[in-house]
Amino acid sequence: MVSITAAQMDQGLTTLHPVRRGWPGGRGRGRRGFSMIEIMVAIGIILVLMAIGVLGFRYLEKASANKATHVGLANCEAMTAEYEAAGMAITTLQPNPPNSAIGFGDVAPGSSARSTAIVNTQAVMKLLLRVKQNETFYAGLPAKSFVDVNGTRQQVLADGWGNPIVFVPKNGILTSLGRKPDGSYTQINITITNPSGRPFWASAGPDGTFDGGDDNIYSFVK
Repeated sequence: MVSITAAQMDQGLTTLHPVRRGWPGGRGRGRRGFSMIEIMVAIGIILVLMAIGVLGFRYLEKASANKATHVGLANCEAMTAEYEAAGMAITTLQPNPPNSAIGFGDVAPGSSARSTAIVNTQAVMKLLLRVKQNETFYAGLPAKSFVDVNGTRQQVLADGWGNPIVFVPKNGILTSLGRKPDGSYTQINITITNPSGRPFWASAGPDGTFDGGDDNIYSFVK
């Protein structure tokens, strides 16, 4: 049996260390908070990353719309080629009536002109669908390839922004170029034709209007 004297107990008590209150590890120092500069730097980094993300999204969105538009224009060209391959004369794709004051390609400012262009495009599409191959191809296109008017699938293909792609006869498309800040144009009622002298298809571009055709996209432009 081991006995402890009073002197030994006193000596042991003097060697005990007081318990320090604080963070784990026995350190008495408190936790240091973030400074205002550090917070501002962190917020700045977050804002920069958000801006990069938004710009990247917009770029991808525009690239995707452009790609979809070119695919739609290529589809229209393919149907036209099938029409010719079937022995149908492409010269029959003319305005109705033939001497109409507003032809297929007349999309100058004004809803009536554009509406006529769309109606005429529908007429052309009906002619193209007389070819069996085109009818099969057309039926297999995804729903987003068509203009959706009040929930009804129209006989007009859509560009990447959901606007109608219009047919343009070989005499060209009528539009204005060089939109200025005041809304006027540097060139008014310019006729744009296919260099090959053939009919073509046109998209109004990102702004959805053929007024100021600087951003228009044509099927003969690769």
